[in-house]
Amino acid sequence: MPTPPHRTEASPRQPLRSAPALTAGLALLLMAALAFFAEFFVRARLIDPQDLPATLDHLRASGPLYRAGTAANLIVALLDVLVAVALYEVFRHAGQGRALFAATNRVVYAAVFATATLGQVLALRLAADPSASSGNQQAQLAAAFLDLHAFGWQVALIFFAVHLAALGGLIVRSGAAPRWIGALLLLAGAAYLTDALANVLLPNYAAYAAVLKTFVAIPALASELSLCAWLLTAHRRAAPAPRPAT
Repeated sequence: MPTPPHRTEASPRQPLRSAPALTAGLALLLMAALAFFAEFFVRARLIDPQDLPATLDHLRASGPLYRAGTAANLIVALLDVLVAVALYEVFRHAGQGRALFAATNRVVYAAVFATATLGQVLALRLAADPSASSGNQQAQLAAAFLDLHAFGWQVALIFFAVHLAALGGLIVRSGAAPRWIGALLLLAGAAYLTDALANVLLPNYAAYAAVLKTFVAIPALASELSLCAWLLTAHRRAAPAPRPAT
């Protein structure tokens, strides 16, 4: 008696695929380490938006460190593309269209972020010229490129916010992962979007920056660390992916 064919369609409750889940979890961990290094060990130490002469001096004195931070940002952008594809593979059974929409927004985020990072490269090239000083056009152009990087990052975060909200909504709706993780992702997406739009639209954004950044940091850390932990542990319980009917 022939055995029934394997099902080719998965339900939202179907165990996730092991390799994409592990790939996404490990990539998220590596991205967190690289982003922390680039932001707190490089950018925060070398760039002072309120003191251009000091910033130029720091860039000249710490060129290799600054380049390392820039390289870390570019690697993060590449890993974002990998994570987007891996998360699509993990969650597509719960809603292929929504999973594709979430992945597409993360890829767009990575592309805009990587493009904005070029501002860091150009700023260093200008600042490295010994003739650059806070009063000449070359130094002012270097400052403009630093602003371009910061502003471009905020624009990129709009797409990242949509990615988080789409992924969170998919999880809440389908139960493909714990729904509380989906709710945290939705909250983080709303926080990122609020902060990014405020930065773009408000002329006095600096007056609200501290509050908004705190509003973003808490749900962002909670949601992304929870998702990462779930991916790294849930893949152990994953069943093999369904094979097509023969």
